[in-house]
Amino acid sequence: AIVDACKLFDMVSVISKGVKDKIGDIGKFITILPLGADCISHNQKDYSILKLIYVGTFNGRDLDKTIKGTALFCDKHPEVDLTYDIIGFGNGNQLEKYKELSLQLGLGSKVIFHGRIANHLLEPYFDKTNIGVSFIPITEYYNHQPPTKTFEYVLSGLFVIATATDENKCIITPKNGVLIQDTEEDFAQALELIWKNRLLFNESQIRSSLKNYLWENIIEQYLKPILEKM
Repeated sequence: AIVDACKLFDMVSVISKGVKDKIGDIGKFITILPLGADCISHNQKDYSILKLIYVGTFNGRDLDKTIKGTALFCDKHPEVDLTYDIIGFGNGNQLEKYKELSLQLGLGSKVIFHGRIANHLLEPYFDKTNIGVSFIPITEYYNHQPPTKTFEYVLSGLFVIATATDENKCIITPKNGVLIQDTEEDFAQALELIWKNRLLFNESQIRSSLKNYLWENIIEQYLKPILEKM
């Protein structure tokens, strides 16, 4: 159905190479117009304390695995000062279930739930955190979807824990994050790696690694050339 719809237009833009490959050759001009983001936080980062943040929907994200992974790490390292701010909401009583899970795992003082917060109000939360959680289940329907929050985290100087979807693999490197499988064990191992290497992180390298994905650069490099061809 999507391929048939694309055939109705002279030009088609898609958000990733993976999506372009899925559509295949339809005898039309297909161009990639990637997603990007703005820098939310300009604050200087201190990576000596682990301050995690997740922003996004709870629906279909298996966020409980990140909470369980945090508990695995904290049980092994009770001496580590760690906080995990979770911003978002989901259908039904997911928020209450996650709160209950955190309490059961002894994370009541470490995992803080903020509910829904508008994007333009996120700056204070990005200012005080230094590890971004881009946890997306590795499935066919998520695999080629570029995660906006990964861009926002990196551009704001946060080191990122990202599940190894094809799109995250395109933008996450050892300079700006760590790729994991979508399990609590891998999440805990990522925290281990970050804790051991936290003093080696370079904020300017993290921010600059995805500077081409700032919206202003997306417009100049991709959108304007597309419009000029129309």
